[in-house]
Amino acid sequence: MSRARDFADLAGSADAGGLTGRNLIINGAMQVAQRGTSASSKTTTGYFACDRWKTEASGATYDVSQQSMSSSDLSSAPFSHFLRVAVTTGNNNSGVAQKIEASAVRNFKGKKFTASFYAKGTNPNGGSFTLSRFFYDGTNASTSEHTSFTVTSSWQRFEITFDYPDEGSTDLTLNTAMMSLSFLQPNGDTSTNAWTLDITGVQLEVGEQATPFEHRSFADELARCQRYFFKLTDISG
Repeated sequence: MSRARDFADLAGSADAGGLTGRNLIINGAMQVAQRGTSASSKTTTGYFACDRWKTEASGATYDVSQQSMSSSDLSSAPFSHFLRVAVTTGNNNSGVAQKIEASAVRNFKGKKFTASFYAKGTNPNGGSFTLSRFFYDGTNASTSEHTSFTVTSSWQRFEITFDYPDEGSTDLTLNTAMMSLSFLQPNGDTSTNAWTLDITGVQLEVGEQATPFEHRSFADELARCQRYFFKLTDISG
């Protein structure tokens, strides 16, 4: 990609905050892992490795880990780390997701969003993964919308543009309201075959064109993560 194209893409991202603040995803480069870097044979949904990334079990058994990028892969995926979800016993709707505060997206109703990310791995039995998104306010959920993508054993950059999701009956003014962006074994694929998804460089921005990934410092990303995670230790002794 030329430098002129880079600058043109950045200029076109004004709706999402201009040169900074474009990326609505926190920890998209998988830098921060305060809880630990791996968890094995999990059968429950939860946060086990990279901050802000929730692994969805949905009946599957999986290992999840923060991995370091090999030097040979840096030219294809220019990031230090990636998240690996290795499903040993699959099931539909298993994968990884991030919850984005509704207050960060609801003002863009009627606009388009573009998700971009780097991924590789082995596909579920149905032959592809799905990028899913929906709103949830703590009580009501909107209908989930899906776009398929297919990985290979090599890193690829994916760009998926979609309309602002249908809000359904959700109340996006509530503090509990959020939009979920998920990378999943498709709903219609109930195979129990194993699969692996390696993913990094995840960006969600307003507009119809993906711009270069917004690299943030570790300190900046850590501060964003710590808004949601606060660890108390025993100081009684």
